Amino acid sequence: MKKMSLCGLLIRRIRKIQILLIFLIIAWAGETMLFAQEEAAASKFKQRLEWSADKNAFEYKVEIRSDGNILQTFNTSDNFVNLNLPAGNYDYRVTVYDFLGRQQDVSAWQKFEISKANLPAFNNMQKTADFDIAAGDKITLPVEVDNISAAAKVSLVNTETGETVAGTLVMQGAATGMSEIGSAHAEFPLVSSGEWKLVVTNPSGLSAESEGITIKTHDSKAITLAKAEEKKRAEEAKKEAEQQVAKELHTNKMYVLVEDDEEEDEEADAAELIEEVVEETEEEIKEELEDAAPRRPYRVIGLEVKAGAGLVANLFDSDLLSLKNEDAFFKGDMPNNITLAPLAAISYVPNFDWRIKPGIELSASGFYYFYRSPGYKNLEWEYYQKFCYNNVQLTLIGQVKLLPQKIFLDVRAGGGITEILMATYYAQGRGPTEKAFTYAKMNAGLAFEFVPFKYLVIEVGGDYNKILSSKINYSYLMPYLEVGVRF
Repeated sequence: MKKMSLCGLLIRRIRKIQILLIFLIIAWAGETMLFAQEEAAASKFKQRLEWSADKNAFEYKVEIRSDGNILQTFNTSDNFVNLNLPAGNYDYRVTVYDFLGRQQDVSAWQKFEISKANLPAFNNMQKTADFDIAAGDKITLPVEVDNISAAAKVSLVNTETGETVAGTLVMQGAATGMSEIGSAHAEFPLVSSGEWKLVVTNPSGLSAESEGITIKTHDSKAITLAKAEEKKRAEEAKKEAEQQVAKELHTNKMYVLVEDDEEEDEEADAAELIEEVVEETEEEIKEELEDAAPRRPYRVIGLEVKAGAGLVANLFDSDLLSLKNEDAFFKGDMPNNITLAPLAAISYVPNFDWRIKPGIELSASGFYYFYRSPGYKNLEWEYYQKFCYNNVQLTLIGQVKLLPQKIFLDVRAGGGITEILMATYYAQGRGPTEKAFTYAKMNAGLAFEFVPFKYLVIEVGGDYNKILSSKINYSYLMPYLEVGVRF
């Protein structure tokens, strides 16, 4: 057997050490996530991919790929590279070279992700919150946190003492992964009364701080006991007043001779005194209970998204046939028919505590029907026409509150754009013809809105619609029903 030289033994041992270190790197690497942190909150973030260094490695080659395609290749002597990639999922692989430039080992492809750094945002936040300490040891703040991931951290900071309390974000919807962005509500252990600020930090490091939230606590059990104690005190006061009046009457009977009518006056005065004491005690109890009862503001802002359908009833003087194709000989009014029309709308009426509130609505609807000419001896001219009616309109709303937060009356008026598409089909002798006409229109009407639940709205109403044109005399009534949600 040929004896190996000292230099060969040294190179062989170095190679074994390098192979061992490469296996350690592969076992440790796992799945890596980077944050492509964009310029936000006046700070610019960097992307950096790093792995465990091999002290015997002379050079590394790093390959980046996406969907099986190599995007970038780096050669470096450091155990990291700086990247500038858009958000997405990628793979990387590290190849190790020794000081002689020979490839020692190649790691397996490892996954990593680059996600956008988002600044948390607060929505539907209330400036005051009241919690019952008898209901449990956790509280849910009246605020929604948007643009966060499941790995975000949340805490409450007292604005006066600086006390910090860690909380939990409960994600809403499917955003449960580290890089998935969604919204959540914040839960905390029960804290003391005072002014607190909510601080939310995403894994990228971007952090947001809310305005001050005044937290108040009350004990419903203590309030109940206080009510019972006040009732007991009122009964005792009534009893004492009755005893005192009876004692005074007895004393007066012993030392003063009075007539029967004077005794009756004293008994009436005693009854009035007892009644005044009872009324004063009941009024004090009522005031204390009203002060202890929490009041929560109504959070709906007045934005509504609705969809539904209406029935189009052509008025007696409506005439769409003035738009007929020039080749059609028949003239006359359209039949007075009723047509189903789908419609959709989005409206905004501010949730002010006013008797009459202004608002605005953007809506769209459409319907169609056709007219068939009577038969002629010359069948070549027999035809039928199809009318397709589409419109978009902007409506001003005056809303009157009939029943607080339940029933409203909407007075509506506005205008928009109407497009009428007309197609004429002949029995024989010629091909179909199509025409399009665009006109301005006006509308007015009344509607009732019902709010059976806080976020559900049902609207029943009717509109009068009129095309504004000297070439066509067309108007119709449309009663409708819409169902939607409120925000």
